[in-house]
Amino acid sequence: AMRLMVEGDVTAARAGVVGAIARLDALRDQIVPRAQLAVESALAAYAAGRGTLVGVIEAATSLWNSRSELVMAETAVAQSRSRLARAVGRTETTPP
Repeated sequence: AMRLMVEGDVTAARAGVVGAIARLDALRDQIVPRAQLAVESALAAYAAGRGTLVGVIEAATSLWNSRSELVMAETAVAQSRSRLARAVGRTETTPP
């Protein structure tokens, strides 16, 4: 019974790591770069007289929010790796 409980904990912890890494990858590789491009586009449109300052501010806010989510995702990866390390009985959190 104890072995099944430990196996379940390890499986859940491993799934947590995989999910956290997937979220981090999406933010780093897709969401933040798109938000950066939106800021650049809004700034170019504003400079050319085709965009508004509000559009620039909204794009910058979205970028800031995306970067904040990226930091939280990095923290979530570290926390999930720590949970996995505890579940498998390691005391260190450095990946093998």
